[in-house]
Amino acid sequence: MIKRRIKTLKIKDVKHLAMHLGTTPKELRKICDIIDNSPSNYYIQWEKKFKNGKIRPMVDIRGRLRNVLDRLNYLLQKIALPEYIHGGVPNKSTRTNAMPHTDKDMILCMDIEKHFPRVSPKKVYDMFSKYQECSPEVARILTRLTTLNGGLPQGSPTSTSISNLVTLNLSKRLNGFAKVRGIKCTQYVDDYTFSGRTKIEQLKHQIAKIIEQEGFKVNLSKTKSVESSREQIVTGIRVNGPQIDVPKLYLKKVRSEIKSLKQNASQERHNALYTKEMKSLEGKINYVSQFNPGAAKYLRKQLQHIVRDLRVCHN
Repeated sequence: MIKRRIKTLKIKDVKHLAMHLGTTPKELRKICDIIDNSPSNYYIQWEKKFKNGKIRPMVDIRGRLRNVLDRLNYLLQKIALPEYIHGGVPNKSTRTNAMPHTDKDMILCMDIEKHFPRVSPKKVYDMFSKYQECSPEVARILTRLTTLNGGLPQGSPTSTSISNLVTLNLSKRLNGFAKVRGIKCTQYVDDYTFSGRTKIEQLKHQIAKIIEQEGFKVNLSKTKSVESSREQIVTGIRVNGPQIDVPKLYLKKVRSEIKSLKQNASQERHNALYTKEMKSLEGKINYVSQFNPGAAKYLRKQLQHIVRDLRVCHN
């Protein structure tokens, strides 16, 4: 658990940086040379396919680079961030990001388009040198360690922390914009949520302009405004009313999976208690219990009935 917070890194020499990262200046420079000439020594690059058909480039990091980046991320997470930033921050989550937006007339969700790939090495270098007060050489090494193919690699332990720091000025501007208008604003990685009075939708063009002024672009396909008469979802959590909850569609899906499991249960599947489907449902019900204990109790009871019936069949 990270206890001590710092304002900036303020690392002026490579020896000091190497000490923080559990290595030596010589090894740090060697790692950077390998990244430049043979990135496959450290990176396994692959594509993740989603159900909606989208494909996202991902990386797995191995070897000494992984050790160094884990240490670096621990260091980056010591940097104090404003309370409205939630993604990749210790002791914060999608839950804490959603809570400020409960029981609001309207929510407005905006997303930065292709954010990680478009956080350029220049943006990262400027963040380390100008805002984190590192020397040019330290900033160059940190940039080389944390960027790949002209952006932030998805799957790297440092990418979310770097993203938070690169967008810090943008986040401060958006929060200030919202605050003077009596609106709540939170950030979860590249997702920004605003909530307040009904007229909030009219502000989306001004918000988009601020985002563009900071060198980013709004993903128009993911921009949405929702009134309280409809289900409002913030980072996967329902915020209608005074308490957060799981979305109705999520509950419906879990109930449907339980029904399907019950219909397919038979004496031949007496070991269903240990199947992948059963374990998956148990995990989903545990998730529901974090928000809606009553619904979770009902779902768990239905699952227990299936287990009981299967045992009866087996005996």
